[in-house]
Amino acid sequence: MKKQNYFSDYSFPNQVFFHFKKLDDGQYINMTFNSDMKINEFLQDVIEKCRFAFNISPKKTIEIIEERPDGPVLDEKDETLLKDRYQYNYKSMCFYIGVTH
Repeated sequence: MKKQNYFSDYSFPNQVFFHFKKLDDGQYINMTFNSDMKINEFLQDVIEKCRFAFNISPKKTIEIIEERPDGPVLDEKDETLLKDRYQYNYKSMCFYIGVTH
């Protein structure tokens, strides 16, 4: 009899929901993503959606910051899957949006 790992691909949802908050003015947005998405793809998608949702100029740089306002900035070269990176804390994960000139 084969044992099933509780945190296997089968127990992780296909869609994950995250909360994003802008650092400069406190606006926020909630978005859902495919859990098989790579971090670099996720980052590009979030930046595009945030530019539209918050009317951020293409001339400004957007950074997506993990967990807390002074947390680590997501790496645009990271190819880890969302489900692998956030498998234990995806329900409580939130991100901050930093906008620079």
